Amino acid sequence: MKKILIIEDEAALKDEIGDILKHEGFNVLTAENGKFGLLMARKHNPDLILCDIMMPVMSGIEVLSSLRADKETRMIQFVFMTALADRKDLRTGMELGADDYLTKPFTRGELLKTISTRLEKNEAIDNKLEEDLDQLRKSVISYIPHELRSPLNGIIGLGSYLKDTEEDLALQEVKEIGRIIYESGNNLLSTITKYLIYISLEAKPESFSLLNEVTGTSDIITSLGNETANNYNRINDLVCQNEEITISASVDSFSIIVKELIENAFKFSDPGKPVTVTFVKKNGQAELSVHNTGRAFPEGSIHKIGAFNQFDRNKFEQQGSGLGLIITKKIVALINGRLSIESNITDGTTITVYFSAK
Repeated sequence: MKKILIIEDEAALKDEIGDILKHEGFNVLTAENGKFGLLMARKHNPDLILCDIMMPVMSGIEVLSSLRADKETRMIQFVFMTALADRKDLRTGMELGADDYLTKPFTRGELLKTISTRLEKNEAIDNKLEEDLDQLRKSVISYIPHELRSPLNGIIGLGSYLKDTEEDLALQEVKEIGRIIYESGNNLLSTITKYLIYISLEAKPESFSLLNEVTGTSDIITSLGNETANNYNRINDLVCQNEEITISASVDSFSIIVKELIENAFKFSDPGKPVTVTFVKKNGQAELSVHNTGRAFPEGSIHKIGAFNQFDRNKFEQQGSGLGLIITKKIVALINGRLSIESNITDGTTITVYFSAK
């Protein structure tokens, strides 16, 4: 049963609307002023609110503003009930995010039609979100077993061997086992970290869209580049050509982009082949480019880049969930940047991210 909250200081109108909605099978809540209505909304989380604009204690505009500022109530469907004299306030309310309005006096049919339209809209949004979540669940279920089991099986298998072996192992053999366990653990941690970042981007993208002045960009690139190259035992393959540029982003967002692009370049290129990272200022923009001469994207596949979308899996043993680039794409969009990819068999792959430079 859908729950509707009526916030109206005119008792007769409030009761009349309540009777109509009860007759139609709605669960009806009422409040005689904005302050009480706000408390009711936060307590009962209705599916839709019908609210007068001009009221004592707290106006409908103030109620809407408070609801939209609260993450628990910001998505509630909100319909203003307004007299013709309230046009200026109505415009303010629509700019604050009201979903619809009814002009007094309105008929029973107009009331029910407006409510039906808003609830159908809300249901369509909920259905779309559920479809997206269902697709995400299927994708995660499809890829998590491989991406988590592979390193985990290596750790468990070698741990079991060390635990159960009755042989005296040579120091070199112990060190080799330790190296494999260490690399498997890092792969596992990297995969889990990517999933957590991706989930955060889906659930709370605004936390990545904060724009500040990021300084020390060259040091960030060099530090993350060295760390990643060391993880792949390829420190001599890393070539950094960085300028110190202040950009508009956040340190966390910039660091994630840098790490994902450099890791992707090492992951899909062979030892002994250079991974070149350049960070320069051109035409008022900062350009971060990462180039490698490893495996190119299959022809026509670049536009298909997305979460859990891996290419040529039947030809190559993948070392990742396909999340690195989609995480980068999402963050770049949130900070008003731009991403381009050039990839071919002859020249390799170059991924460039353009930032607003200070």
